[in-house]
Amino acid sequence: AKKKEEEEKAVEVVQEEAEGVSEIEDDDR
Repeated sequence: AKKKEEEEKAVEVVQEEAEGVSEIEDDDR
């Protein structure tokens, strides 16, 4: 169960990073 929670946190971080990258790309346009 503890490992699953860590995986879920990692997924959230990846999603946040992906959103941040998208925002940066939009600014470059």
